[in-house]
Amino acid sequence: MHQRLLTVLTASIVLVSCSGGGGSTATPSDSAALATTTTGAAPTTSVLPTTTLPPAPLLPAGAQLPADEDAVALPPGEVFAEHGGSLLAFWSRDNGVKQCPTGTATGDACLREQRDPWVSVGSLGGSFTDVQLDSASTFANPAGFGVLTSLTVSDATNGGNGWVAVGNAAFWDSLLFHNTTRRAAIWQSMDGTTWQRVDVRDVVG
Repeated sequence: MHQRLLTVLTASIVLVSCSGGGGSTATPSDSAALATTTTGAAPTTSVLPTTTLPPAPLLPAGAQLPADEDAVALPPGEVFAEHGGSLLAFWSRDNGVKQCPTGTATGDACLREQRDPWVSVGSLGGSFTDVQLDSASTFANPAGFGVLTSLTVSDATNGGNGWVAVGNAAFWDSLLFHNTTRRAAIWQSMDGTTWQRVDVRDVVG
């Protein structure tokens, strides 16, 4: 009897050992602890190096040029001529005479005015006086061109015996400005303030 009881007890111990799989059974809390232990390494963060740029230099507004001791103010002009300390600046301006497509002086289409030649006479660094060199209204129109749009100076010089200026008169026809032509003009002056138009036919024949 005693031997049989010992045999049953031994068999029970063997069964309990086999059912344990050779180790202890892990509970859910134990599994979480195990996962934390195996995968709970501290995360690492990659930080890119930063570069601090120096501030951009402040540039002055506009062109900064050294002062020119010889610089002088010039009057407005399209052509300049200088001689013996005198300076002449030639330009042109509207004279109020309307230029119309029909050749008349009235109408809403008269948007352009006739232009006369002028000259500013003075000296470098001094004052200037504006003088009307000629009047476009006194220039004869060639046949077929009834609208004189402008009388202007294109070049000038002084040859020692006075001033000479050359230019032209610009004409349009009277039929909606379909055709244009020009006529040469020459002026002469001893002092730059009083001018006389020279008839080109007397010069070239």
